[in-house]
Amino acid sequence: MIKKKNNEEKKPNKQVLYIKDNQVNRQLMKAIFDRKPHNLTIAETGELGLQSALEHNLDLTLMDIHLPRIDSKEVAQKLRKHEYYKKYAYCSSLSGCNEA
Repeated sequence: MIKKKNNEEKKPNKQVLYIKDNQVNRQLMKAIFDRKPHNLTIAETGELGLQSALEHNLDLTLMDIHLPRIDSKEVAQKLRKHEYYKKYAYCSSLSGCNEA
């Protein structure tokens, strides 16, 4: 077990998946996580995110609601069919708006 200098236990790095089709937002999230101890995997589409999630045991998935072809709801439904992800937390958000 890794110990900090002040004898507190060091928490393990978390595995985070970010699914977003907007390149600027992906770059921003990468810049944020470059300063954090957690491991970030980025996927451009719901399909790629789903594939990545099934290949790794993730701790958190952050994704856009409106993804091309497979949206975040469908990604979450497919992941919940797998035992590891049955009690898993997802965070979906809409990061843009449509002009009227």
